[in-house]
Amino acid sequence: PFKAVTNVGLAPTVDSAGNLRYECHLLDFREDLYGRKLQVFIHEKIRDEVKFSSLEALREQIAKDIATTRQSHYI
Repeated sequence: PFKAVTNVGLAPTVDSAGNLRYECHLLDFREDLYGRKLQVFIHEKIRDEVKFSSLEALREQIAKDIATTRQSHYI
């Protein structure tokens, strides 16, 4: 198992079409998983989804989310 930061929602900062997305970024994992099936368990919610003023602001928040996830007691 790997810790991950996952977004389930509309990704309003990068997609104005309102399409539902499920994005899971595995921490410390560098292999190609495209086309493979994965099983994901969500253990806790970090924050609500919001639209950020810029991609840089989104990146900064994702870095904070990753730090929070690394401190999690799961796994």
